[in-house]
Amino acid sequence: LKLQFLYLIGGRTMRVLFVRHAESTNNVLQHSLVARMRRAEITEAEAMKVWRAQRSKDAPLTEKGLRQAAAFGKAYETAFEDGECVLVTSGMERAIQTGKALRESIVRLGGKCDAYIRSDTHEVGGLYLTDAKDQNYAVEGKTAAQLRDEHGFNTERYLPNHGSWYTHPTGKKESSQEANARARHVAKWLYSADAAALAGARTLVFVAHDQFLSLLLSALLDRKHPVEAKARQSIFKHHNTGTTLVDIDQKKRVVQMLWMNRHVHLGVPTPKL
Repeated sequence: LKLQFLYLIGGRTMRVLFVRHAESTNNVLQHSLVARMRRAEITEAEAMKVWRAQRSKDAPLTEKGLRQAAAFGKAYETAFEDGECVLVTSGMERAIQTGKALRESIVRLGGKCDAYIRSDTHEVGGLYLTDAKDQNYAVEGKTAAQLRDEHGFNTERYLPNHGSWYTHPTGKKESSQEANARARHVAKWLYSADAAALAGARTLVFVAHDQFLSLLLSALLDRKHPVEAKARQSIFKHHNTGTTLVDIDQKKRVVQMLWMNRHVHLGVPTPKL
């Protein structure tokens, strides 16, 4: 399927491919702890203690994750009309690495993929660590210059010129309510003239995170998300490198979902129902 740009009668439609990042070190740690709890090897309180002590503030991809990202890039390298797309990722390492795999695959075939990093599309919670008293606190990330030099993405358009790409106004872990408001802000941007100008006649590839994508799709579809629910509950669940394709009519503010959480590029068999 060619992910071409569309014009519909009565409005301009932008095609967006949402993508969850590939497997990260934090994903592996989380899955390991959940498995141990299911086997009654540790309690939930013990698992949370290990999680807080061992999780990375900005987890990179695992070796498996790098293979998943490469498979994603290979699967979509010829999917875009005229071999061009626009890539937007969060500032978190795992999202950048996943988007970079797609960009490299497209460029290798002679295509073009302009890549940008946004500061407001990170995972729910932001960059944070936990102190000895089990209190979560925000931490800073890399600067725009560091991200540009490491990955070659455009950081001037959507990142601050100085200091960390991420900060939290209170110095705490981002709350669910704050994350929900941020998702609605990004959804509003997807309807904006700036988003239209960025994409032009190309598909916008949006690489982010499971919980944030769930909030963002809820905002785009104008439905309430239970922000009071536990942070790990996602209504619109995405596997690692799972993709969701939508057409956004920016004039009528209508979203058409074409597929959801597609990840056949990983060779995952259809589950029994």
